[in-house]
Amino acid sequence: MLMKKFIPSFFGVLLAASLGGCVEEKPAAETQAVNEPAAPAGSPEKQAEPVDSNAVLISVSPTVNRVIEGVGELNRNIYFALSDHGTDFRQRCRLDERYNYLKEHQITFGRRLGPVESVVKWTKAVKEDPARPGHADLALLKSELQKGVKAPDQQMVDDFGKLQVAAHGNHNAFPEFMGQYTTEESQKGGHPEHIPVNADAAAELAAYVMAYGYNDFDRPAYYEPLNEPHWSFFGDPKLHDWHLKTMEKVHELAPGVKVGGPCQSVSYMYAHDYGTFRGWCKFLDGTEGKMDFYSFHCYDYFGEVNGDFGGRITSGLPLEGVLDMVPNYMMNHYGKTYDIIISEHGGYELKEGLFTDKIAKEKIPGEGFEWEMKKRSVADYNAVTTFIANTLGFMNHPHVVKKAVPFILLESMAWDPRYYATLYAPNNFEDQNDWVMGKLIYFYKFFRDFKGRYVKIQNPNSDIQALALVDGSKLFVVLNNLSKEEYPLAFDLENAPFMGIRRFGRNADFTPYLDEQPVKSLSGLKLKGRESMMLMLDYTKTLHENHPRGSNH
Repeated sequence: MLMKKFIPSFFGVLLAASLGGCVEEKPAAETQAVNEPAAPAGSPEKQAEPVDSNAVLISVSPTVNRVIEGVGELNRNIYFALSDHGTDFRQRCRLDERYNYLKEHQITFGRRLGPVESVVKWTKAVKEDPARPGHADLALLKSELQKGVKAPDQQMVDDFGKLQVAAHGNHNAFPEFMGQYTTEESQKGGHPEHIPVNADAAAELAAYVMAYGYNDFDRPAYYEPLNEPHWSFFGDPKLHDWHLKTMEKVHELAPGVKVGGPCQSVSYMYAHDYGTFRGWCKFLDGTEGKMDFYSFHCYDYFGEVNGDFGGRITSGLPLEGVLDMVPNYMMNHYGKTYDIIISEHGGYELKEGLFTDKIAKEKIPGEGFEWEMKKRSVADYNAVTTFIANTLGFMNHPHVVKKAVPFILLESMAWDPRYYATLYAPNNFEDQNDWVMGKLIYFYKFFRDFKGRYVKIQNPNSDIQALALVDGSKLFVVLNNLSKEEYPLAFDLENAPFMGIRRFGRNADFTPYLDEQPVKSLSGLKLKGRESMMLMLDYTKTLHENHPRGSNH
């Protein structure tokens, strides 16, 4: 099946801005209808079309604020980041065109991996202090760290402000002279894990890295001492003590950095009769609710189920339940809710992508690099649909989820040109002068220009996630179908002079599409199975709030 064509954003047309990128655009003549009034403007609170009794009725009140625990405005910096730390990005991204393209899509920065390991293993800035056995030589450490810090790129400061990334540490990153504590379980398998015995020395080392290894532009906002620790450490007092001492020392030397954990690898808290949740709570309780934030990662794990993708799917309603359960436990046991940091989220196929290989051989003709990228796009669809579902869940909990980073790297040429979670691949997986964009970009394209204040939206169907924002005269309505069933839609909302619809979904050959069209009416729209839809309406006049900000509705 041919990929659906993609036309410029209807807001982009009004602003004479191009989406650009790796998708085909329709000729300019085909986009002119977007500038023709769809219907006379009226009150957006009224229904413009008769309601189909068989349709899912989506009711939107653009002038009624939706405020969640005091948060009433979308903060894009939380949700739409690359899994990249941002330091020297304009130089590292290789091409100005690529930098500008990401900036135009309002893509920010979200994750730094291995801040301590880089100092220990690569810059060789950590040596044992002869006067303090088991501790780092702080004078040497500070001097070496400061040598690597330079003034930030002023263009990036102007474009992004302060970077608000989450940093987490690699396994076994601290020097041997700080000791190595293990558990019997953590030694099993091909990747044994240990944590430092000397928690005071390890905390001191991490605090120096946070304080002297960055400038005020790129210093991490959040720090997790260990990325995805082995489950056997969660209830261990040594892990708790290490985290608490790290937080105390970081607060002393780099007071703007928040410290938390345990950075659990999974979010399916309901598994094993909620045993996974009880395991995660061992860290929360072991640290007595004293950390700045608590954290876990959110992934869907796909595989073949009855000729389609299925598996352990947490995105959607299961994740919504987790994001309610965790703050409730916090409130019940500690009298408050804590910030939640999601430094990785996404979806990928287990068993080395065997089902994707099968689909590509059966449904996608071709060969060579082009065929490989089409095959990759099958996996990209699974990732993007998970990103969308997760992000809508996070947006429904803005009072607790303070950072949520989709696991999307810029590229991976330095260590694995074929790595699945990248925006760009080198042509033929080897030509660094010719970069090809994959379909993970559809996540950012789908949410491009999405901003504003939360407004009231009502949706009776539990299969459909729904969210609405207002930005001046513009209304955005996002619907995401978690099921495979197609639903007819009806809207308790009047047509606007300028309206567009953006759809993300899956073709018959399992490759993804992103399609954008002007529409003249909201009547008769349908939401396909596993499809995401964004309605974009411009009423040309500001949609004023009927209720004062700060009240709950």
